[in-house]
Amino acid sequence: LHERRAARARQMRLMEEAASGVPSLLSSAGGGGVTGMGVGEGGGTDRLDGLEPMGGADPAAPPTVSDVADGFYAAHDGTFAIDDDDDDDDGNNDFPSFSNGMDLRTASDSDFHSNANARNLSLEKLGFVYGSGGSDGNASPASLGGGGNGNGNCSGSGSGNTTTNSRRWMDRATRVKDDEESRKLILLASRRVSETFGGGVTSPPGRNDNLRRGRGVFDIDGGDYRYDDDNDRHGMYGNHSRKRARESCPDWCIVQRKLLLAGGMILLLVVILVATLLPGRNNGGDHHESQQPWQTPNSYPSDEGPVIIVTTSPHDHDEFDNSQKPIDPVRFDRIKDRILEHQISHAMDLENVNSAQYKALVWIVRDDERQLDVIDTSSTMEGDAELNDVDMNRDGDFDEQDAQQQLFHRYALTVLWFQTSHPDVVADTKKNQLGLTVGDGTAESNRYDGTDNSYSDNNGIVSSNDIQWKQSTNWLSSKGLCLWHGVTCHPHEEYGVKFDGDYHVAILNLTENNLHGILPREVWVSLTKVKALDLSGNELEGTIGREVGELADLEDLFLSSNKFTGSLPAEIGNCLNLFNLYLNDNNLQGSLPSQIGQLTKLRGASLFNNYFQGKIPDEIGDLKDLIALYLDMNQFTGQIPESIGRLESMVDLRLRRNSLSGTLPTELGQLTQIQTLYIDTNPKIKGRIPTQLSNLPKLDELHLYQNNLSGPLPPEFGLLSSLTYLYLDSNELTGSIPDEWGELRNLEQLFLAGNNLEGPIPDTFRAMTSLRYFRASDNDLSGQLPTELGKMEKLEYLYLEENDFESQIPTELGELTKLKLIHLHGNDLTGVMPEQICRLMDDFVLSDLKADCEEPDPDVTCRCCTSCE
Repeated sequence: LHERRAARARQMRLMEEAASGVPSLLSSAGGGGVTGMGVGEGGGTDRLDGLEPMGGADPAAPPTVSDVADGFYAAHDGTFAIDDDDDDDDGNNDFPSFSNGMDLRTASDSDFHSNANARNLSLEKLGFVYGSGGSDGNASPASLGGGGNGNGNCSGSGSGNTTTNSRRWMDRATRVKDDEESRKLILLASRRVSETFGGGVTSPPGRNDNLRRGRGVFDIDGGDYRYDDDNDRHGMYGNHSRKRARESCPDWCIVQRKLLLAGGMILLLVVILVATLLPGRNNGGDHHESQQPWQTPNSYPSDEGPVIIVTTSPHDHDEFDNSQKPIDPVRFDRIKDRILEHQISHAMDLENVNSAQYKALVWIVRDDERQLDVIDTSSTMEGDAELNDVDMNRDGDFDEQDAQQQLFHRYALTVLWFQTSHPDVVADTKKNQLGLTVGDGTAESNRYDGTDNSYSDNNGIVSSNDIQWKQSTNWLSSKGLCLWHGVTCHPHEEYGVKFDGDYHVAILNLTENNLHGILPREVWVSLTKVKALDLSGNELEGTIGREVGELADLEDLFLSSNKFTGSLPAEIGNCLNLFNLYLNDNNLQGSLPSQIGQLTKLRGASLFNNYFQGKIPDEIGDLKDLIALYLDMNQFTGQIPESIGRLESMVDLRLRRNSLSGTLPTELGQLTQIQTLYIDTNPKIKGRIPTQLSNLPKLDELHLYQNNLSGPLPPEFGLLSSLTYLYLDSNELTGSIPDEWGELRNLEQLFLAGNNLEGPIPDTFRAMTSLRYFRASDNDLSGQLPTELGKMEKLEYLYLEENDFESQIPTELGELTKLKLIHLHGNDLTGVMPEQICRLMDDFVLSDLKADCEEPDPDVTCRCCTSCE
């Protein structure tokens, strides 16, 4: 079988060489041999593969027919057959003859040239291929007669006589009429032979340009005809049809075609130009609604131009820079839709390519190696997704809700990262905060005035180094968020608290970590199971969103020492499990919501150093478990509510430095657990000091200074055995100092200055053995300085100036070996400063001694005073 196939292939090749080689041979008048393939090498002569030069022939003379035939037979061993079936080849050596019976081997030159005007072979004349008779019924392959020379002045002819050889060839052609490759081969060979023999083609001497075989190209009459053996059988005829169409089309038709072609090309260019410029125009908008992440995976356009986002952090995130990695638009939209469905982020934020939300979503979809996704439970159970062990519930089944929350947690923390550490985002936040007014409407409290260069230069450009987190271990890495710095997850049944996974966040502690910008709402909305949120000691700004009320499990909220503005939302009352609320040292304003009374589990509320206004709500008395309430350094007005006496667990109550008015409620005496009571610096508070305060056995500090209190000092205070600090200065108190106060044995500081007190210092003060500061200046105290003062061994500071004391200075004061300051000027004291006191100066114990010793008429002679009045 292989031998038969090889023989058939050889026979087909010989058929092509025979059809194309004969005219080439006849046209090779020039020298050096003959060929039937390709353009002749050396002088432009053609060669027929396998033929030897005809010995003895004159190279300058044209070959005879017998020479051609002998050379052809010598090269092909007399074999010429086409067979494409599986039967044995005949192996005969029949050679086609011309239609008039002339045999190529025996014909003379005159016989050969007598057939010089043969018409071109057409499809109808190829009867030996298709099995039809053609125009004369029995066309023979011998009709391929003709001749030619290198100058193209030869012609061919054929008569169509029927011979035995022609019938044999027609029979063989019939068997292969369905073979496409054979038909194309014979068509090509016959056309080349007929056009070469009878086409009257002229060519320059020494060249055979009328037949140029290469990559399917040959020239006839100056026209290029191309064919491709791999095309269908209509390719050749289509080329001829196009040539005839060109010849029949007038000049105006050609011009019209060219104009139509030019117009089409111009229209195409306009469409391409519009399609190119339109996205750029859309990207120049404020919100970039039309910009999609997969269109620009490596950039985030902005109004100032494209900004290449490179994730930076103190621990170097270059290894996670996948900005050239394409985004999966299907997954991007799926996660985006789920985020919007659960109202985690606003749509306008996710559409803005400059927002922290967009950047976080891109990181989750493209850069995050964990590739968390929102997965349908049904598809998951069919094995369409691989699950992490931490995504399983107790029974080992997939919990879609948990997996979704894990994605939301990771997304929310990523938003927090970009919102507080990305220079562009922080800069936008700063611009939005410029000109902020709080309190009375002045810009005095504005943290972002022009002199604040803490994290920006004079042009408002934020430096990434200035806003870099102090600690950011594992943030935006391939690690699970439970290993990110400051993140503590809820205990996992199998893995515990610290494990490389994404689980429900229990604690987020980024205190004093140099966070700038705003606190995004995603933190409030996503971390639904967080118990402690500590972001104190940073540079966060913006408002506390109403979404804080969604944190039903929140126990500790520490946002102190930041730059938050706005009011405390009423939704804070929904955090029913809240234990600690620390919002001090911010720029919060507005009234204190009455819903704060719903926080019945609240233990500590620190709201000092803000701009809260209005009255303290009566509902504050419902916080029976409240231990510490810091409302100082605000702008609260009105009466202290009587309900405050119901805070039976209160230990530390601070209402100082407000604009409170009215009198001190007697209900304060019901705070039996209180230790610290600050109600100072409220100039509108007046009236007497309630004697009920003596019912506070644990009271350690009582600050009532700088008010407008009047009346006598309550003697009952002598019962406050735990009292350590008593500040009653700068009021309008009258009367004398009660003797009962001598029982305050633990009292260390007693400030009575700036009142209207009168009378002597009680001798009972000698029992105050713990007293270190005694300040009774600027009163109307009189009498002699008691010698019992020398028994107050711990006394360090003694302020008795601007009173009406008289007589001499007691020498017993020299026994106070810890005394650092004595101010006695502005009295009626006389005599000489005791030497015992001057020795305290010599021993470098006493450093500040003032008396009425000014010359030339001193009331007190003093050699050691540091200042004389």
